[in-house]
Amino acid sequence: MHWLMTVALQSLNHAVEIGKSTCPSGFFGQNCSDICKDTCTGCNNVNGLCDFGCIPGWTGDLCNKVCPSGSYGAACNFTCGNCRDVNQCDHVTGTCLTGCNAACPSGFFGQNCSEICKDTCSGCNNFNGLCDSGCIPGWMGDICNKECHTGFYGVSCNKTCGNCHDLKQCDHTNGTCLTGCVSGYMGDMCQTRCQPGFFGRDCSEKCIDTCNGCNDVNGLCDYGCIPGWVGYLCNKECDKGSYGFECNETCGHCRDVKQCSNVNGSCLTGCEAGYNGDLCKSREYTNTKMDIVFLQKYYPAFSIVSYV
Repeated sequence: MHWLMTVALQSLNHAVEIGKSTCPSGFFGQNCSDICKDTCTGCNNVNGLCDFGCIPGWTGDLCNKVCPSGSYGAACNFTCGNCRDVNQCDHVTGTCLTGCNAACPSGFFGQNCSEICKDTCSGCNNFNGLCDSGCIPGWMGDICNKECHTGFYGVSCNKTCGNCHDLKQCDHTNGTCLTGCVSGYMGDMCQTRCQPGFFGRDCSEKCIDTCNGCNDVNGLCDYGCIPGWVGYLCNKECDKGSYGFECNETCGHCRDVKQCSNVNGSCLTGCEAGYNGDLCKSREYTNTKMDIVFLQKYYPAFSIVSYV
């Protein structure tokens, strides 16, 4: 009896092995009675799973699901084109069954071209709205929705603002300084230095005319004063009794020292007795005893005989 049972089990195992390996192509399961899905490229002859993948347009372990909307082909790895209705894209071949979408008119994008491109775009992608062609001056970003950073302006925000009084008030499109310039600069974009003789914000202040040339920022007379004047702003006349460049010259024998010109030393009301010339520095000599004594003291070669 034991021998008979062993033979029977061996025969059954042999039959099962034969069943596993001898199902015709396209069949699987016990007695090969189940038919493989015709969407399989070849199914497992035991459990019917599509071990070798699906034909184009299908997916899933049993290849019983069509590709998701918008995809098609082998393993559903391909994206449908610009179909008028993406749900009408053939899941096998990708053919647009109801025709293609027309390109969106300029300035529009998206499904049914219902989205409006940013007006800061130079031209937007009619599919996703990105500003593929760049932004108009003053804007940046993929959809041109960001103003230039402070201190920059123009196309691609690649230009630097000038010497604006307030950089935040530099127009991000054209670089105009909306609240004027810092001291020493002028012009709409504050890129031009003050002309000689002017200084301050927007170069609106005039240098004092006693300067040889003033600092265009603060108005100080960096190059000194004209003769007769001193001080950082050259707004002080020489002290009485002095004149000329940096007030280094001493006035002559003016009748009234207060009437000595601070510019050139001229004695405006004439000279003291005994002096002459515009500057009253030339001595007038006479035959008076005082003059003779003076001449003998300072000019030893002088003699009364020669003088007389």
